[in-house]
Amino acid sequence: MSLRQIHEQVQKSVERDREARAGHDAQAMPRSRWQRWVRYVWGRSGRR
Repeated sequence: MSLRQIHEQVQKSVERDREARAGHDAQAMPRSRWQRWVRYVWGRSGRR
């Protein structure tokens, strides 16, 4: 798997996420899960 293929996969998943998030935002979905995940990851990486 080349770097370009990985990049393309990432772009695809990002686009899909953006579309899904746009749909969720229309339903006013709470972002607590996202915030919890961010806090969890940041806590592990030592608050860069």
